Amino acid sequence: MRTSLIVFEDHLEEFIQAFSDLFHSAAYQGRGYQTVMDIAQECRVSRGIKAMPEELRPREKLYAHGAAALNNKELLAILLGSGSPGETAISLAQRILDGSEGSLSGLSSSSFPSLCRFKGMGLAKASSILAAVELGRRLFGVVNAQLKVAL
Repeated sequence: MRTSLIVFEDHLEEFIQAFSDLFHSAAYQGRGYQTVMDIAQECRVSRGIKAMPEELRPREKLYAHGAAALNNKELLAILLGSGSPGETAISLAQRILDGSEGSLSGLSSSSFPSLCRFKGMGLAKASSILAAVELGRRLFGVVNAQLKVAL
């Protein structure tokens, strides 16, 4: 059976997009996907930290080798917990460090507004970082006090 189809020039782009979407859907269906959510989940997993080899993931590296084995970017990524759409926690951590003079001392003088200016940073992630910085300050104060008493 042969069917004719008339496509008007001003609708050609939509027609081509519709066929493209149809072919993509057929390809995904052939791979065993049941829903669009299945496809979206695979795309998210394949681009994030879970796509990295386990020995390079910050949490797994911390578990296997201890905190001293991680660099500042990896430690900060663990504090962040997650990135944002299209960006891993590791790349977000690197952007934050780069924007903080590339050092922990620059990060230690950060404030909520200075952290929240980074895309992907909000109140919760900024709070985690600022809380960790404050814990570090307090620990440093305790260690200094103990050294003074020992001397």
